Amino acid sequence: MNKLDTEIRHIVVVSDLHVGSTIALCPPRGIKLDEGQPVGLSNEQRTLWAWWRVFWDTFVPSVVDGHPYAVVVNGDAIDNDHHNTYQVWGRDPNLHVRAAAKLLRPELKKAARHFIVRGTEAHAGSNATHEESLARQLAGVPGVDEFSRGDEGWEPVSHWELLLQAGPYRLNFAHHIGTTSSAAYEHSALSRELVADFVECARWGDEPCDFAVRSHRHRASAVSLPTERGLATVYVTPGWQLKTGFVRRLGASMRRPQIGGVVIYYDDFGLHYKGWTKAWPRQAALPLTPRAARRMLSVGTSSSRRSGPTKAAKGRRRQKS
Repeated sequence: MNKLDTEIRHIVVVSDLHVGSTIALCPPRGIKLDEGQPVGLSNEQRTLWAWWRVFWDTFVPSVVDGHPYAVVVNGDAIDNDHHNTYQVWGRDPNLHVRAAAKLLRPELKKAARHFIVRGTEAHAGSNATHEESLARQLAGVPGVDEFSRGDEGWEPVSHWELLLQAGPYRLNFAHHIGTTSSAAYEHSALSRELVADFVECARWGDEPCDFAVRSHRHRASAVSLPTERGLATVYVTPGWQLKTGFVRRLGASMRRPQIGGVVIYYDDFGLHYKGWTKAWPRQAALPLTPRAARRMLSVGTSSSRRSGPTKAAKGRRRQKS
């Protein structure tokens, strides 16, 4: 059990960055392959980057309000060379790890503490070796290659399952949860997760979690049940990747990608959360600056249009007359 200092009452959670995918987050200046070839950002990636900046520069400060906070990256930080996909900008997972570290490091420097949770082995590598490498880079400790797993002094930095004690509350973080192709049944797996925790804790005399975070689906949802301690909640985070060919093959053409994260916090009145989730527009996305993204997101997930002529157009008409 990792215990947060009492002054840390906010936890920012992001997941499923899938850095390395051609339709996911990428550092703003692109990357260079080992041979020096530059790889730039697509229009969609520029818009994702703009939304990333809105999340960290506008949403997170508005919730934490200057207080210290922790960050949890809840799995699948990199995409990796998986399932023979062509939708990666490079097949070397070390490039994906370096790009993810470059993307995350500025945000984690602002945090009082941070934690890396391991994701799916197809993305994180066998036994999550690549995400362990990422965690060690971000923590500034010797890399995976400098230890063998049997060496004395080896201690993993990333987590398959992360348990946090935040004040009087117990929080559980893990990447995986069951999926469904039907929006009508999205909450079933969340309810099962809550009930499974209640049953296991009752059987073995443990304390159930007050808040559990899962990811993997790239779609935000939440379920809460009342308990003696308040509401026990399972929250599934959105991601930062658009629809892949694999997702389209599953018949999700009508479902829009959901982008964002969540801030969990507690005060004298209980444990709360505030999510930031935006649906990707159906029309082709234009490259946006962070300022344009803030304007766009302030009125929803699509740009607003005026039904009549603008003030500038009216002024020009008056001058001509």
